[in-house]
Amino acid sequence: MNIKTMKTKLHFFFLFYIISTSLLFSQTKKAKYSVVFTSVWNSTDHGILEKRSHWSKLVGVTHKTENTFWSLGEKATTGVKDIAEKGDNTIFNTEVTTAISNFEAEKYIDGNSLDTATGTITIHDLIVDKDYPLLTLLSMIAPSPDWFIGVNSVKLTDDNSN
Repeated sequence: MNIKTMKTKLHFFFLFYIISTSLLFSQTKKAKYSVVFTSVWNSTDHGILEKRSHWSKLVGVTHKTENTFWSLGEKATTGVKDIAEKGDNTIFNTEVTTAISNFEAEKYIDGNSLDTATGTITIHDLIVDKDYPLLTLLSMIAPSPDWFIGVNSVKLTDDNSN
């Protein structure tokens, strides 16, 4: 069993950990991951927080094409916009379903929300393969007018996995 860990710290108040629990490319061409989102957003380190500060559902998709849903400096899809502005993932879910129908995506990821500013969301048993090696995740920073956090098109397979 080969274990790989990737840790990303963004905006100084949250951490994403993507941990491979089994890497099986030699036989099945699939890898299984757990994704752990840990928020350390607090008033001591980050200024005054509203009492209702929280995170919307952590949602995402495994897909094959980079920058399918959002990219820094580019216009996001309507679904991403709705998550950022309202914490509503309905249209994003429809966009992912369409991408799945067009064989551009494989799985919609429907994680939990976090009702407080600090805490952890874990997504277990996320399977990727050589055909759909990219992961995009996002959640609204609430309450806010249009802030969100996310990772975009993170490749979770080795280049030699083809």
